[in-house]
Amino acid sequence: MSTSSSSPLFEAYQLSLPKPLHTPSPQISSFLYDPFSATLALRHTDSSFSLYPSFSPLSLSSFPSPKSLVPSPTSSAAFLHLRTTSNSSAAATTLFLTSSPLLRPTSSTLIRFYILRDGRFSKIGVVVSNHRDLEFDRSKCGVVFKVNHGVSTALSGGINVFTLYSLSSSKIWLFAARFIADDEGGGGEALKLMKCAVIDCCSPVFTIRVVFRVLILGEENGVRIFPLLPLVRGSHRKDKKNNGKRYNSKNVLPKGEKTEKHSDSEKSRSVKLRQDSRDVGAFYVAFEDNKDEKRIGRSVKAISIEALSSNCFVVLDNVGDVHLLSLSYSAQGLNNLWLMKRSTQTMKVVKLSVLHDASTVTRTIWMSDGCHSVHLMMVSDMDTSPDKTEKKDTTEKLIQTSVTQAIFTSEKIQDIVPLAANAVLVLGQGSVFAYTNS
Repeated sequence: MSTSSSSPLFEAYQLSLPKPLHTPSPQISSFLYDPFSATLALRHTDSSFSLYPSFSPLSLSSFPSPKSLVPSPTSSAAFLHLRTTSNSSAAATTLFLTSSPLLRPTSSTLIRFYILRDGRFSKIGVVVSNHRDLEFDRSKCGVVFKVNHGVSTALSGGINVFTLYSLSSSKIWLFAARFIADDEGGGGEALKLMKCAVIDCCSPVFTIRVVFRVLILGEENGVRIFPLLPLVRGSHRKDKKNNGKRYNSKNVLPKGEKTEKHSDSEKSRSVKLRQDSRDVGAFYVAFEDNKDEKRIGRSVKAISIEALSSNCFVVLDNVGDVHLLSLSYSAQGLNNLWLMKRSTQTMKVVKLSVLHDASTVTRTIWMSDGCHSVHLMMVSDMDTSPDKTEKKDTTEKLIQTSVTQAIFTSEKIQDIVPLAANAVLVLGQGSVFAYTNS
């Protein structure tokens, strides 16, 4: 390992893998990290997960036995946060979602929900929905979504909403979730699941992110952006009473605390649109044209999208280039005003991950070449400003960025996940390393 002499050196910690409890082998293929709850999800080679809430690798020499286990098979997983207020600093309830194929009695998709309570994840006991193609099955501890699972599915979670993408069906479903009173179950609470929108895909989708106020699809030669609010608002169109007060039940984005009895009748309608539709204000942002010989004649695909802030995003393509995307908002919502620039870094990136730190001006991007190095790149706010886009010199399309530090590992890198602005977790070939600097 080495870093630049002007920067503090990284300290390296190797963590021993947990003993196999529910898998033939403790081998790890990838991992997910949720900064809200500091939960690390280790995905094993048999597609099962070990969950570690409040994970702090710098105080560990080895992984303890996981408090929560998610059995195989799983085809995809994501974290979902439920919040009842628009205050971003307010506490949120953390859920872990998985999708799995279900073959009997008919080919369907099983969605399981695990809730973090008292330091561990447990299955949610009751999930209700007014949609006929969503049915909670207690014996399977999940929701049976009556659509063919097919070859694979992909989940993406945000605040109060998540998406499910089916490659075989060429559809993306947007769901909203909230807790309601569970009178039929003897008190307590249940999870209410609402299908808000269905997007028919007419071109390949390589990655999906539902984050802040947008739904972003990674496509060929660029990304497609949907404003989230019109999609969510289409799910409910009827005002209802709750304890003598009226509220508009279409508002499932965090604007205030609500509790609803699931015995109440509710008319649900899902927005249905094509991927290339502009009905809800969606638009496509292409990668800039360039003379790079490695890109000419190639199908450049957006394969990874990470959020730097509510209006700035990092996009990785399959060529290994990194692009910075900036969006513009007004009082009416998302504008069709954007700025897409390609970074000047020379390394071809295979893995990219971001941990947003709202307290600083710069943003930290962790990048790996997929071999033996991890690079730390800093991006300032001025690099991602979309204002006066139309007046800027359109020939100046490369962002001047710099790699401030680098880590070199003895094992080939499979995955990386940032734990903090100065700490990263690296998955090698059978080993897990934590790196941090002061």
